[in-house]
Amino acid sequence: MTLEMKLTAKLYEGILNDLRRPHEFAAERVGFCQVRQTQTNKGALLLVVGYWPVADEHYIPDPSIGARIGEQAITAAVHLAYQGRQTSTGVFHVHLHDHKGLPAMSRVDRSSIPQIVDGLQQTNANAPHGFIIFSTNHAFACATTAQSKIILDEVNLISVIGPSLLTFRKSKHHD
Repeated sequence: MTLEMKLTAKLYEGILNDLRRPHEFAAERVGFCQVRQTQTNKGALLLVVGYWPVADEHYIPDPSIGARIGEQAITAAVHLAYQGRQTSTGVFHVHLHDHKGLPAMSRVDRSSIPQIVDGLQQTNANAPHGFIIFSTNHAFACATTAQSKIILDEVNLISVIGPSLLTFRKSKHHD
């Protein structure tokens, strides 16, 4: 199955602007995207329809990592997933690795994000859930879809739709 993701340029720019905002002690920001899924003849199309930034007070000081979010942030994300049960809207963890090129999961990402996604999936199993990691000029995403039992399958193509089309493929970037 092919997984594709689309979001508007306005939403993309808003997400990146939020993720670049300085925080009192966290070195990076975290947010959550709301995502709906539709089926195509090739697989699933994931439509990013909203963004929820983690509130400043929901970060926990931890100088050993870029950002640690607390129970209140996770509870809010699970609540978003619960609210999405009516419309089959899922939730994606999102953050920025502030460098050029294809971003990859850090050691901390690999250990913590799948647990968050699992909790979202348990709350709303009929919607897509996953994560998106942006870099300054690329993006990487994994998802579990409503039809898939694979915990996290890599998104093949991420498209930013605006005055010009910006696409991020698994290993290539195209303007």
